[in-house]
Amino acid sequence: MDLTYLVGASAADSLIRGVTAGRYHLLLGAGASLGGKSRSGVDLPGGVALAAELKQQFDLPLADTHLRRAFKLARSERSRAGEEFGDYINSRFTGVTPPDWMKILVQYPWQRIWTLNIDDAVERAYDAWSADAVVRARGVSWSENSSSATNDKEWVHVVHLHGRASKASRDGELVFSTTDYANAYGEKGYWHSHFAGEYESSPTIAVGASLDGEFDLENILERRKLTFDLPSFIIAPGITDDFAREYRSYDLTPIKATATEFFEALHLATTQVRGRADAAWSHPMMGVAFEKAWQRVDAAKPAAVDSRHDYYSGHAPTWSDIEKGMPATRHRVDGVVKRIVAQPRGDMGVHLLTGEACSGKSSALLLAARELLNRGFEPLLFVGSAAPDVEALAAYSRANPNAIFLFDGAEDFARDIGELAHHHGADHTIRVLMVDRSRALAHMKRSIPEHFMSQTILHAELTNKEIADLYDRLKQKNRLGHLATATQLEFANHFKVHQGRLFDGMASVENGRGFIDRVGDSYDELRRKPGVGLVRLAALTSMSGYGVPLTALTAASGLPAAEISRLVRETRIGDYVTVDSRELRLRSRHFGETLWNDFLPVPEKAEAAKRLVLAVAPFVDPSAISDDTLSYRIARSVMDEEFVRSVHGDKQSALHWYEDLERDYAWNARFWEQRALLASSAGRHEQALSWAVTAVAKWRDSFSLNTVGVVSMRRAVAEARPGKWPIDSFGDAEQYLRESRGRRSSGTGRDRAEYPYVSFFSGILDILQVTGRVEGRDRDTVQRNIMDWQVAAEDIRGEAQIEIARVVSRVVARWT
Repeated sequence: MDLTYLVGASAADSLIRGVTAGRYHLLLGAGASLGGKSRSGVDLPGGVALAAELKQQFDLPLADTHLRRAFKLARSERSRAGEEFGDYINSRFTGVTPPDWMKILVQYPWQRIWTLNIDDAVERAYDAWSADAVVRARGVSWSENSSSATNDKEWVHVVHLHGRASKASRDGELVFSTTDYANAYGEKGYWHSHFAGEYESSPTIAVGASLDGEFDLENILERRKLTFDLPSFIIAPGITDDFAREYRSYDLTPIKATATEFFEALHLATTQVRGRADAAWSHPMMGVAFEKAWQRVDAAKPAAVDSRHDYYSGHAPTWSDIEKGMPATRHRVDGVVKRIVAQPRGDMGVHLLTGEACSGKSSALLLAARELLNRGFEPLLFVGSAAPDVEALAAYSRANPNAIFLFDGAEDFARDIGELAHHHGADHTIRVLMVDRSRALAHMKRSIPEHFMSQTILHAELTNKEIADLYDRLKQKNRLGHLATATQLEFANHFKVHQGRLFDGMASVENGRGFIDRVGDSYDELRRKPGVGLVRLAALTSMSGYGVPLTALTAASGLPAAEISRLVRETRIGDYVTVDSRELRLRSRHFGETLWNDFLPVPEKAEAAKRLVLAVAPFVDPSAISDDTLSYRIARSVMDEEFVRSVHGDKQSALHWYEDLERDYAWNARFWEQRALLASSAGRHEQALSWAVTAVAKWRDSFSLNTVGVVSMRRAVAEARPGKWPIDSFGDAEQYLRESRGRRSSGTGRDRAEYPYVSFFSGILDILQVTGRVEGRDRDTVQRNIMDWQVAAEDIRGEAQIEIARVVSRVVARWT
């Protein structure tokens, strides 16, 4: 059967593109396993057949074949053969022979496979047809804490939302009744809450599902989607007109076909596309991951025209703005382009463009990309939600020597780019262009070898030539506002009043009010409108340069997906936020930062922070930490004790805020670290030490050990007295910091050993502030420690060495 015939030409193109790129989730209903056989060769039953089988095998007093009632009665009985119910289910639904169509299923890279079946047909399909499978399958039950799961490109999770037959003997494992489902869904940290967020935000193909017979499926499908560029489908042979209308109301395109018919059509349609896979990839999933994380700049076009977008109002630039000639020329960009073009073959070049907020860095990045594109280069913009795959970058650049990798926001991935430096060679050129605020420079220098990096500062103050070019563009676009009749000289004088600063000058061109007043007035208006919580959430993530991931958006906002879409599309909220297939974000980051810092009251900020960090909790697990995903980065930044203090204003309220997160984050070492640091700054040293040691017990690495050292050092400062060194607490701190300096950071192998050195010497300075000069044996003990740490610090190189040397010189001056 032809795929275009089944789904239509436009949908077929999107489906092919999404499936081959690994964008789709797969949801399997009860009908998906039909055609499979048990280990004894008996056909796997559907719901009605299983109820009849249980009625017969367990001698149930049932007048009908209702599965939920049959299951409820049977699970406390023995079968005619004397088997416990769990053993019976295990034997019946494990070791199955999968239906033939699953041979095609295993050939595609799924985001995740969710199944309402308890059998192991999918896992067995990956084993049976392993030669054709792009990955291996790892089966997990809803009852397994999602934080214990690990992801990598070699595996796909098969998540059993109704439990696994192999674990049927475990109490509460199988989900067959409404009560069972309610209990399962209410368990925090388990897979049902994870599924809810991913289903709402990701394109999905549902196979073998029906609203008639699967009691909980309607609850799942009613979660309308926030995806925009790829449609979702539901595949079943018996879809009636009534069900088709209902599916469409759930943003699902109904396809009346069997699983075999659909997957054979999909396979036929995608064979040619998949045959063109890049031979550079060492593993098929590496290419899939790369395609999801990187986008050619000239392909970065919105799915539909955004009538609310206005570049000249300070909205983040798009490629369409560049094509339309909206940004004025920034002459510093020319020098960056020349250096990139002149980069020798076989060289690694990291070209960093920094500047203050609102200096036009994002526009400069895209302007440079356009010029490089015109010169025959292939500029690729990073759009991934997790840290870039360094091996994939190296492989792609080796196969495509004209590629250049663009990062709008450099700080989070500086260490990844530093690792990329190890991959270039005599015949392997790597080019990277990154932009970020000036405050990221120190971290960049610590992370990337200095001889690979060049820096260009983009000043917020425009040159006379740049002001003249801006005047010409605004005049051409009829966007001179109250300066519509001004000459170029008068326009230049207007900018001189604002010290030539780009943002300040532009903010007053079309509106006489100052920018801060406009933010305050806008929020006063929005405060009374539905959906204002979306703006607060986006303002919160804008502090770190992020958006709000769609996976967490409905939980964080308390709004259904359909209502969020409507508010952004039809109300004033859409003038301030925009939603794409990945996230919700403010149109202007500076608007969000100003709103958060100057206008939101403490209760609103605290509530937004709590909602968001709890909403991302199901998506923060060890694998998310290892991959440095957006959800993890949000949790990391929002739980930071300095940020939490800044939100609440007083430390006691901030400590209560951490209490509310404990249920969801007690497994997480960083949660205990940040809570400990806050408690120690509040003088609660015993609690702080207990929490810091808990963090080490969760994950013993350089960071957690450094935290215990800092907390112990602060306790030492509190115990210090004039002329009396707190030798015991100081000794505890030194011991933890010594172990920290000998370790590398968790999971990545990246060396961050400068932190324990700074903690050690800064702690000594703080103690000296209290004790003054110390004599006797205590002085000798501390003296030996100082000398040992000074010698060890000589092994630190780069920017970190400068930071350590600065604090060491202060210690030496005070000590002597």
